[in-house]
Amino acid sequence: MARNSHLTVEQLALVVRRKQKLRERMDEVEALLTGRGTPLSQLAPPAPAGRRALVQQLVQADALNGAIDALKDAGQFSHYRGSALDAVPPAPPGEHDALVASFFACAVPLAGATPWYAGAMDDIVALGRSVQRHRGRERLLLLEELYDGTDYLAEGVPRPDDFFSMMDDVYGALTEAPVSEIIPDHLRAWAAALDPELFSDEARTAQLFPVSPAELDAAVAAGAVDAEVAERNRAAVQAHWDELVDRAARMQPWEAEAQQAAAQEDALRHQRIRERLDAWRAGFTEAEELCENYRAFREELFEGPGCPADFADRVERAAETVLVQQGRSLLARKATADEAVHLLGRVRARLAGGGE
Repeated sequence: MARNSHLTVEQLALVVRRKQKLRERMDEVEALLTGRGTPLSQLAPPAPAGRRALVQQLVQADALNGAIDALKDAGQFSHYRGSALDAVPPAPPGEHDALVASFFACAVPLAGATPWYAGAMDDIVALGRSVQRHRGRERLLLLEELYDGTDYLAEGVPRPDDFFSMMDDVYGALTEAPVSEIIPDHLRAWAAALDPELFSDEARTAQLFPVSPAELDAAVAAGAVDAEVAERNRAAVQAHWDELVDRAARMQPWEAEAQQAAAQEDALRHQRIRERLDAWRAGFTEAEELCENYRAFREELFEGPGCPADFADRVERAAETVLVQQGRSLLARKATADEAVHLLGRVRARLAGGGE
């Protein structure tokens, strides 16, 4: 293929966009064939008991897949090829089974009973992949939880593509306490080993900015800041506060009015978000159960065997096994699967021929 010496920035950007659209379409085709676009409400009744039943189906599907893999590893798969699924001998318990089970116990109600998801099986698979992305960066994850105090749900910018971000925020919304409060001291120390300065008394004091000297005194009185540390930082607090006061004094009337109007609009926006959150929280009856399952998941992840290399694959296989068992997967139909492979083969042949 000849080199394109007249390529423009716009053309290159279009290539990236076309690739994105291609990937989206391929994901849509895969979701259609596997049935992953199926709403969870069509797999189990959209109620707490139904979601618990779906969690159990996913856990059992994961165990079944593990048992089949064990048969293959032992060279015994051929003996059970035509057997019913319940005839497959169970595999010995795995060290990551509890992690996977607690993940499903969180992901199903998160995707199926909160307003931030489409509520499809594909959401479960995507959340599993997001857990996998954090594998190997557990310390950084803890540091983010300890030092990023932003309540993204309260700010109206949820992050549904990340399991930990959403579960941290949902946990905080349901318990009215940040997830950092359930991080034990030994994990705090373990995370601090990455950068001890982040856990210094001075760093904790810096988190209080912007505060007035009076607020610093109140923090000392409340025990939030050590008195000796406060004295070492008092000059910096005073200088920072004086700068804020001076900036406010030099502000033009129209600037003050614009700032006040923006603050009022922001307050109204936050009020509307709080009202929606309160309405959801009032109707959500699985709060205690979900929070307990998230604590169990975190214990397995941070203090147990951790996240396995095949975590996302296990979640995806379990989800697709349930879809096959419930008759939602087109891949279970040989003719449909063969046709899809044939059509994709024709597309590949045409592209290999230069698109003619």
